[in-house]
Amino acid sequence: MGTGLAATLLHYGLFLYNFIIENVVFLALALTLNGYDIKQNWRRILLLGTIFGIAGLVFFHLPQALRVILLWAFFFCTIKLCCGFTTQKSALVTFSVFTIALIAESSAGFVLVHVVGVTPADYLASFTIRAVCPLTYVIPLAILTYVSYRRRWRIFKETARFNIPVKPLLPLLMQIILISIAYNEFFFTAHFDPSIRKLITLIIALLIISLFLSLYLTWRILRFAEREAAIAAQEKLAEEMRREIDALRSQRHDLINHVQIMMALLCEGRKEELAEYVKAIE
Repeated sequence: MGTGLAATLLHYGLFLYNFIIENVVFLALALTLNGYDIKQNWRRILLLGTIFGIAGLVFFHLPQALRVILLWAFFFCTIKLCCGFTTQKSALVTFSVFTIALIAESSAGFVLVHVVGVTPADYLASFTIRAVCPLTYVIPLAILTYVSYRRRWRIFKETARFNIPVKPLLPLLMQIILISIAYNEFFFTAHFDPSIRKLITLIIALLIISLFLSLYLTWRILRFAEREAAIAAQEKLAEEMRREIDALRSQRHDLINHVQIMMALLCEGRKEELAEYVKAIE
C-alpha cells in the first residue's frame, strides 16, 4: 500500500514537474516574442508557470478536447488578469504559448518514439525518462528565449498601434486545437496502438507541416497588415503636422498684419487709436 501510494505520488509529481518547467519556458519565450520584459518580471513568469503547471495536472484526466479548450481559456484569462494586457495581446500571447508547446512536444515525441525507440508506455513506466525527457527541449527553448531577449526578436514590431484582425487567426486557432487534441490522444493515452504507430506518426507529421505553412502564411498576411498600419499612422501624423504648420503660418501672417498696423498708427502719432487697437487684440 505504501509502495503504491509512493509510486502514485511520484507519478503525479513528475507530471507536475514536467508541466511547470514546460510552461515557464513556453511562457517566457512567448512573452519575449511579444515584447514583454521577462528580465524585470521573472518572478511573475515563474508564478504563472507554476499556476499553469498545476492547472495542467488538475485538467489531466479530462477528455482531450475538453482539456485543451479549458487550458486555452485558463491561460487567456490568467495572462490577461496577471499581466494587464489588452484582450488582443492576451490572445496573441496565449496563441504563441500553445503554438510553441505543440511544436516542441510533437518534435520531442517523434524523436522519442522513432529515433530513441521509446514507446509512450515505456515513457510512462520509466521515472528516469520522464525526468530527463522534458529537458531535451526545455533547455534549447530556454537558450532560444535568452537569445530572443538579447536580440529583441519580435513577432510584430508595432503591436501598440497594430490591431491584429481576428478572422485570419480563427482557422489557425482551430487547426492548433485539433492538432493538439490529436497529438495528445495518439501519443499520450492508453489507446496508443503500436501496429499503426508509423501511420499515426505520418499523419501527425503532415499536420505539423501544414501548421508550419499556415503559421507562415498567416504571419506574412499580418506583417503586411502591420506595415499598412504603420504607413497609415505615419500619414496621419504627417497630416497633423501639416495642419499645425498651416495654423502657425496663419498666426504668423496675422501677427505681421497687427505689427504693420501698429507701426503705422505709431508713425502717424495716433496714440489713442493705437492703445484701442492693442486693447482690442488682447
